Amino acid sequence: MPLADPRHAHPSRTMPLGLGAFLTLSVLALALLFRATHSASAQVPWPTPPPAPVQALAQVIPVFQITPVPAPARPGALAAQIDPIAGGPVPRVPPQPFAPLVAGGPSPEQQVTFEIPAGSMDRTLQFTYEPLVLGEAPQAPSDLRLQRVFRLLTFDHTARPASIQFRRPVRLLLRPTMDELQAAGNDPARLLLAWFDPERNRWLPLVTTFDATQDTVMARILKPGLLALAAVPPPLTP
Repeated sequence: MPLADPRHAHPSRTMPLGLGAFLTLSVLALALLFRATHSASAQVPWPTPPPAPVQALAQVIPVFQITPVPAPARPGALAAQIDPIAGGPVPRVPPQPFAPLVAGGPSPEQQVTFEIPAGSMDRTLQFTYEPLVLGEAPQAPSDLRLQRVFRLLTFDHTARPASIQFRRPVRLLLRPTMDELQAAGNDPARLLLAWFDPERNRWLPLVTTFDATQDTVMARILKPGLLALAAVPPPLTP
């Protein structure tokens, strides 16, 4: 049987083969393009996160390595060792954990409380509290009358003085006596806590609030040193 001459093949039998291959390749190309476009739009790159805050670890010094500082030889004086409390890299909203330092006499009116919050110290420190008589304190301006003066000092674990600044403010709280309230005209809003600046040689009033539910005045300090409760005398009435 003679073979068919390809030159005599009918066009309708050859053209669909080439057209089918072309259509197949076109469909595959469109599918790949759609897949790539859809994948790119669905997988939006995440923004680069900011670096985490870096904070040095607090150093807790063992007790056997600490040379104790003696308390001042005065009634109501106190010496204490305070270990740092880890505050974490991100500040917490109140209430925060704190280490209390309560000094003064046995009655609530004689006590002075320092609330040392977490993250305010980077190592173990020693504190001394010493009440002073008014005659030992630097003179206050005429519009400020000192009522109570006390000194808070810090020492390292070798009992050497340590000049520090708290990383976070320390709360200072005390309850005024009846005499101290009378000096302010029985108006607690006229009672102020003050810190003595040795460089400027003057008393600096602190932002002070009065808690009527606890009958206490409160301020925040960033440095230890000489502190006082002062009264702003009321205006004279004719």
